[in-house]
Amino acid sequence: MPGHPRYQPDWLKYLFGYDNYAKWLISVEIAILEALCEVGFIPRERAILFTKRVKDRLLNGITTTEMDRQERGDKSAGIKGTNHDIEALKRTSEPLLPEKLWGDFHFAATSWDIIGTAISLIFKKAYWEVIRPQINAWGDALADRAECYANQVILGRTHGQPANPITVGHWLSYILGRLITIREHLDQFSSELVGKFSGPVGAGNALIAFGLDPPDDVQRRVMEKLNLAVPLISTQIPPPEPLSRYLRELGELSGVLDQFATDIRLLYIPEIGEVGVATLDFDPATTTGSSAMPHKRNPIGPENATGMHMIVSAMLTVLPSLSVSWLQRDLSGSCVMRFLPIIPICVSYTLNEMIKTTKRLDINAEKAQRNLDQQDDIILSELFQLALRRHGYTGNAHQLTNKLVETAKQNGHSLFETFSALATGEDDPSFTQTWSNIKNNQRLYIALRHPRLYTGNSTKNALTISARWRAAK
Repeated sequence: MPGHPRYQPDWLKYLFGYDNYAKWLISVEIAILEALCEVGFIPRERAILFTKRVKDRLLNGITTTEMDRQERGDKSAGIKGTNHDIEALKRTSEPLLPEKLWGDFHFAATSWDIIGTAISLIFKKAYWEVIRPQINAWGDALADRAECYANQVILGRTHGQPANPITVGHWLSYILGRLITIREHLDQFSSELVGKFSGPVGAGNALIAFGLDPPDDVQRRVMEKLNLAVPLISTQIPPPEPLSRYLRELGELSGVLDQFATDIRLLYIPEIGEVGVATLDFDPATTTGSSAMPHKRNPIGPENATGMHMIVSAMLTVLPSLSVSWLQRDLSGSCVMRFLPIIPICVSYTLNEMIKTTKRLDINAEKAQRNLDQQDDIILSELFQLALRRHGYTGNAHQLTNKLVETAKQNGHSLFETFSALATGEDDPSFTQTWSNIKNNQRLYIALRHPRLYTGNSTKNALTISARWRAAK
């Protein structure tokens, strides 16, 4: 498969394995020949020769390696190369076909009727047969963990700094919510992947010349057999936008995977420690985090997820260039297309890693509480300044709260104590009256004293998004 063997999942080799590529090209050729038989273009006496046994022989009897040998030649075997991959496919197929069908094989097709259609076929299968089930498994694991930790309060962070408290469930439901949208988009974009059977310039010239008018009927039959969409129009190649949209959305999925992995890595840092070591499945007897430092327990899976997203992001940069070719087609994008499987390969690899990580997700409640306690009620500065504004303070509430935060830190007092102390003085009558008004609002007054209560819709979000995920499956 394209990419480094270390990161090539075995479960994708039937789709992207090099020697299996010929099988998907043959699948398109078979669909074309079947369609020509159905419309009566191939006489019945020849059509009946195209049996299931012949089709199976074609599907199982040709490898890409043998195609390459026919294309490049093999002096030791006396084979002169075709210097063309699809011509090599035709040559390799002929011994497996009844001789009377040789003239019907690849009839009126151009190479990218076969290659472009096969690419869409492979990518669509990759989504529905592999990646979508993985998305479902990851989403299920996220929903399970979000529900499990729906009430577990942790410190929220923006810009890497302490912010309002949230729950673990809220954090996970944000990842899950993005996954819901991405799955919907991928369902749509994968269903819009197109193939083509319209000849060298997309006008079906040969089909019409031989009486297959309109040629769109044959093309439609071929695409129905392959479960692909029919393009509105094409040139020698299918229109590039459907594949580009599909791959870009895989890039969005890769980004969400990296978001989760990056969060795990940050929360696993010992100074934070809210994600426990059990999340990363370390076996002290066999795990080596460093060849020099035996104590190391590195977050390898999440780090690889970030690395995979780097690769996917780099690959996505070629897609705009594939939108342009000379007139009805040139070869500039051909070699690029052969590397595009790296995108779903990286995404599938990362999904597998993050499914395992999510199922093992372990939150260290003690460390989470420690981090909250270290901030005390400073993380309620938003609530304090809004309480002032809501209850009649005539000064600059934001500026005053910012000043009192620094005072609280310097004196080692809570923000609540610092506000209360200011209210007992006579320096700011407006503040004193406002604080009295706040004390009369019992719900607000209690919230100002208990940071763990200031989690907003965190718990509800965890349960609502998880329920929506399960309902949408």
